[in-house]
Amino acid sequence: WGDTLWYRADPDRGVVVASEPYDRDPGWTEVPDRTLLTATRTDVLLTALKEASR
Repeated sequence: WGDTLWYRADPDRGVVVASEPYDRDPGWTEVPDRTLLTATRTDVLLTALKEASR
């Protein structure tokens, strides 16, 4: 975590994941910090991560 991550889901073309938006398409969504992104061709699941206890 600590680095930016963005995704854009298009029902016809699938899901794109990138470190930053590469165009001005308004469909880009920033992934919150400390969040796991799991993507399939048709769906995006975001899961908050917790820091391990020491």
